[in-house]
Amino acid sequence: MFDVNHLCPGCMGKWEDAEKPCPHCGFTWEKTDMDLRLIPAFSIIGGRYLLGRGIGAGGFGLIYMAMDLVKETPVAVKEFFPAEMAKREGEQVSPASPEWERGFREALRGFRKEGNALSKAHDIDGIVGFRDFLEENGTCYLVMDYVSGVSLMRYMRETGTLYGQEEALMLMRPVLEAVGKLHKRGILHRDISPENLILSPDGSLTLIDFGAAREYYSLGEENLTVILKQGYAPEEQYRADGRQGPWTDIYACCAVLYQMVSGIRPQNASDRKQKDELIPLEQLPGIQVASSFSHVIEKEFRQNVFAELYLKSKK
Repeated sequence: MFDVNHLCPGCMGKWEDAEKPCPHCGFTWEKTDMDLRLIPAFSIIGGRYLLGRGIGAGGFGLIYMAMDLVKETPVAVKEFFPAEMAKREGEQVSPASPEWERGFREALRGFRKEGNALSKAHDIDGIVGFRDFLEENGTCYLVMDYVSGVSLMRYMRETGTLYGQEEALMLMRPVLEAVGKLHKRGILHRDISPENLILSPDGSLTLIDFGAAREYYSLGEENLTVILKQGYAPEEQYRADGRQGPWTDIYACCAVLYQMVSGIRPQNASDRKQKDELIPLEQLPGIQVASSFSHVIEKEFRQNVFAELYLKSKK
């Protein structure tokens, strides 16, 4: 059994002398961000998960480093806490005002969908592992495996790394295979980008953030909500009536590959519809790729190519 007094909230590693920086991650209490939205370090949720410091925040959630007290392993916990819509009193979360009540509840339903989608992908390699889903304190918590490393975007920006064709394909192959398995289970990720791919110390990529993920069952269902990330979202994600499907994620994967090889974020799909200025990989100076690779990426960047193929296959 570990001693909380000698546990680092930054990495959940053993920390013998709290007067010195953590030997594993360099955490110090003096440098801790005092974000008042966060639950204090070493609070316990679900009677099982010991929260550490905040390690991330988005529009609808706060992410904590944490420890599974039963298995004594590090985990990541995402708490539903929508910016501007929510307030905290102790550990209790509630709508910030009566005007935000409806939006808060609708966003909470979306967070439950995120947990449900990730739970259905719990056994797929290349995707962050699902651990648990809890409802307490007026909110919800999604417990996942902790994935060490940095985002692919951050790594490329900080190191200036460009990948060769074969290295990019080798890195992305497990992600592509994982996305294919997601689609077979009726799940779209809808937010694949270098920001949502974690590059671990062992050189592998893991797909995270299922906040935009939704289930689809047939082409006749109502259209999915508009959600996109500039440069990686295909044209159909810019429209409320756009038909989304497996091709939506495939487009995003090709956009990631394009940037890995060129260092250039692809032109926005909506802009390309007006004036296509995206240069094929094989035409970029200093970039060496096979024509077949360049043509596959270029073909996918043509609007709705995969959508058309998919629709024809269903007739």
